[in-house]
Amino acid sequence: MPCQSTTRSATRLDIDYRIGSGEHLAAAGHNGRVIEELIARMAALHEPLAAAGDQRQYFHATYQRTTIAVADELKRGGFADPDWVERWDVAFADLYLDALEADLAGRKPTLPWQIAFGAPAGLPPLRHVLLGMNAHINYDLPQALVAVITDEQFEDAALLARREADHRAIDDVLASRVCGRSTSSAPSASCGRRGARCGPTRSR
Repeated sequence: MPCQSTTRSATRLDIDYRIGSGEHLAAAGHNGRVIEELIARMAALHEPLAAAGDQRQYFHATYQRTTIAVADELKRGGFADPDWVERWDVAFADLYLDALEADLAGRKPTLPWQIAFGAPAGLPPLRHVLLGMNAHINYDLPQALVAVITDEQFEDAALLARREADHRAIDDVLASRVCGRSTSSAPSASCGRRGARCGPTRSR
């Protein structure tokens, strides 16, 4: 995905992940293990969704599985800039989780998530996964990227090339480690962030 400079005002993500995640987190070596906290947050939200048979469980379970795959690759050392990848992954996921928690609390999330969460419960699970992917990739992803790449960094061609390489590495992780697996509550899907590559698979 080519990265282009854009003018924007500061947001909560800018504060938390761009300004507030500087040298002190890099020095810690692993961002305070925030991705593990993210996975725990996802697990806590998934349990009541699955217990209630809520259709929102399908995208959630798929996304939780992809996040675990990224966390495993971080531990393996599979990214050029693991600290940045972790900050980006958490910033990206938080946009979805904030929307989900708003919806669960009876507040209106952003419009793309209103459409995804409000889809008829009787749709096949894969449709719910695809609706969630549409909202998350097309609406949330650009916001997450500008939250973890500063205006000055958008002018640094070498740094953007490294960011794009890690972006592509995440796609490779999802394609190789998620596609072909299944959970009890969701069809398997490969949620590439350059675009959706998704299809149902047989349970094994």
